[in-house]
Amino acid sequence: MRTFAMILFAFFLLPVVLTGCSSPKAIPLVEKENVTLNIGYLSEEDFEQRYANILQRQYPKLRYNIVPMKDLYRGQATVQEWMQQHQVDLLYIPSHLFQSFIDQGQLKPLEPYIEGDDFSLDNRVPEVMELTRLYGNGIFYGLPPTFYGTAIAYNKTMFDQAHVDHPTSGMSWNDLTILAQRFPHGLSFTDKDAWLWIQEMGYDLDLQLYNEETRTVTFNTDSWLNIWNSAIEPLRNGNVLFDDINQSPFHTGDRAMVMVHSDQFKQLEQLVADFQWDLITVPINPAHPDVSDSLRAQGYYAIPQSSSNSDDAWEVMQFMLSDRAAKWVSGDEYGYSTLLDQLGNNAEEKKHRSVFHQLRPLLSNPTSLPDYLRELAAQTLDELIAGTGPITMADLDKLQKQAELLLQSEAPKSTEE
Repeated sequence: MRTFAMILFAFFLLPVVLTGCSSPKAIPLVEKENVTLNIGYLSEEDFEQRYANILQRQYPKLRYNIVPMKDLYRGQATVQEWMQQHQVDLLYIPSHLFQSFIDQGQLKPLEPYIEGDDFSLDNRVPEVMELTRLYGNGIFYGLPPTFYGTAIAYNKTMFDQAHVDHPTSGMSWNDLTILAQRFPHGLSFTDKDAWLWIQEMGYDLDLQLYNEETRTVTFNTDSWLNIWNSAIEPLRNGNVLFDDINQSPFHTGDRAMVMVHSDQFKQLEQLVADFQWDLITVPINPAHPDVSDSLRAQGYYAIPQSSSNSDDAWEVMQFMLSDRAAKWVSGDEYGYSTLLDQLGNNAEEKKHRSVFHQLRPLLSNPTSLPDYLRELAAQTLDELIAGTGPITMADLDKLQKQAELLLQSEAPKSTEE
């Protein structure tokens, strides 16, 4: 009898359990009434310039307010201060602030939303998704609609006429510098000067230069000496040059190679030239040949922990990452779309643009030299370029002593205030 009673109880309980386990399907945002979302973005003007009325057209009933983030972008407020002062449901966070938002616990992990809606990431640039996860130690705290990258363009015709083998992806800075010396004007940069080039080569090899906490600088090591000497003769002979970005001598066939950023690449794609060109990856660290820190996202859509309407924010976020939104924001002004099928209009465009994300990402943010040390290093380099013979350790020892004296004479900011 007791067994029969238990079976009967379970029979009547079953529909209740099933009803409780099957939650009603969420109402799509497009059908909802009286929904208001606060969206954090650089400014209302910038949001409208980028998206115009696409959000209004997709969600006619949605009311949204753009909450300006200019103070945060400009460093006039901390992440914590800004979040305490503003109630937002969705954020567009610039890449240089993304880590701070994560470290301070301001963002919701997106895995529950991604898995709950079967939001596939398979159609997105895998290296950019990997970059996003690096910020969150394996967790998605945001998703970027676009990305930037850097590559080396080379004049195939010039190489062929000189009977020099073409450069290849995965070359080191030393390989590329040696190759540049095969031409009168071998390698061009439009975004840096000679010192910044040397500094970049050192950083790519994981060399230490300046420690902000201890206020110490390291110029005089064997590794740094090797880099200075690999650069000095190409600089003296004009094999490596630093050109005005508006002149673009590579476009006129006057440079064998040029470092090109993805936001400059459109000019090269549209170029009608009497020579053939192609792309390779930026130089790599031979110790880590498949990674580079050149891949960057412009910004990340994210949902703050304090959002009062995270479900609707997630739906809007999905739309901002969709094909339709990517097609609306055309022209690569904000970087390349993270959607693989939006990377180019034909096979050739997609092949070229894939070079910008070919290497796996690396999060690297070396501390910049204070201006007075950067000026000292640049001045020292100019003097050595004007000289003859190789650079010696005595030259770098002299620079080291001058830098240490400057560090002693320059009081830390905390003591000045």
